[in-house]
Amino acid sequence: MKLKLTMLFAFLSFAGFSQWVKLDTPVNNPLNCLSFTDPDNGIVAGTKGVLLLTDDGGQTWSTLMNSPMEDYTCVYMLDSQIMFVGGNSLYRTNDGGETWTMVSDMSSPQSIAFSDPLTGKCTSVSGIYETIDGGLTWTDVPTPNTSIFESMQSFGDTDITMGNVGGMITYSAVARRTSNGQWYDFDVFSFPNSYAWTGAYYPTPDTGYVFLNQFNRWIPSDHNQFIRLSNFELTMSISNELNWFFTSEIINDQVPDYMISLYFMNNSNGYACGEKGSIYYTKNGGIDWNIDYSGTVTLSDMKFINSKVAYAVGYDGTVLKHDLTTNSASPELSRSFRVYPNPAVNSCTVSGITGVERIEIISPSGQTVKVTDCNGKDEVQISLNDLVPGLYMIKYTANDQSTGISKLVIKK
Repeated sequence: MKLKLTMLFAFLSFAGFSQWVKLDTPVNNPLNCLSFTDPDNGIVAGTKGVLLLTDDGGQTWSTLMNSPMEDYTCVYMLDSQIMFVGGNSLYRTNDGGETWTMVSDMSSPQSIAFSDPLTGKCTSVSGIYETIDGGLTWTDVPTPNTSIFESMQSFGDTDITMGNVGGMITYSAVARRTSNGQWYDFDVFSFPNSYAWTGAYYPTPDTGYVFLNQFNRWIPSDHNQFIRLSNFELTMSISNELNWFFTSEIINDQVPDYMISLYFMNNSNGYACGEKGSIYYTKNGGIDWNIDYSGTVTLSDMKFINSKVAYAVGYDGTVLKHDLTTNSASPELSRSFRVYPNPAVNSCTVSGITGVERIEIISPSGQTVKVTDCNGKDEVQISLNDLVPGLYMIKYTANDQSTGISKLVIKK
């Protein structure tokens, strides 16, 4: 029986009860990318030719056996029959994955995006490519020789791609954006520093959220940064070239993880995942990041299919699903948890926890600062003497790994 948690003092992540559930997959290969047309129909790709297809929201997966045996870095599902996957080259299927045809010899495709069934863009190590015939043929767009663009977002009239350029001792973030069908570079001096891009998402063409890392001689460091880009204007540069000038703001200079993928519902609410295996969320535009799912294996890609359903993939054949539509507690399965006193000073008691495996206290910065194993008890007392005053979260993990959150205020 699945235990769904309802707590006193409970609050919900954005809307509804936030929960990430790990789905069963038939592989343990690293999974690198995913694409869904709706909450039920999607494709996941990984190393050594792994392609998994689902039509029931990840409850079951079919393995596509006739694809090239390459390490895949990007995938795109146009519909249930037409799909693309990038490995050493770019491949297309028009029969639901039964057969695949190489449609471009571009080197190591990195991302694919379509604005309509005929018009698409693809980035690769060898540059940016465009199609106007549904991906049957692709033409390249001139780009700086040392730039590698890895992300692509298409808004119909506007396309935006981001990547890195190699310097003498490190990387720097670069980007391009279209205007009337023409590509123009971002002004490099509008970025706040020379850090490397690691993940980006644009909720609108005029607002971008970007994670950066301060690489040390091409090796990632522990210094991760989060910035917002806005106020884009196509202006003539001092070298007499049209460039995109913009405002960049450092929102958070101490991000807790090397973030790889992110999604923002609006200017306040967003999710991100990365190298450490956890999924984080923010409710204040990235100023603070809190853990929404605690994991241990690297998560490589995350996509929100709509405002309620999302998927994330990573190493060890990991596929996670987030579905707010299935997380409202039903009366026969719900339990009430009482936290008292609240506010607390030196300790607090949590009761009514039968079926809960462990309780974690999470700081405002998203770090787990205390873990208590429940060991089948109905009530536990938690010492708070070593915690500073402030607002914390209590995260409950049930025996079936479903989770819930409540507030705890500590005062001295």
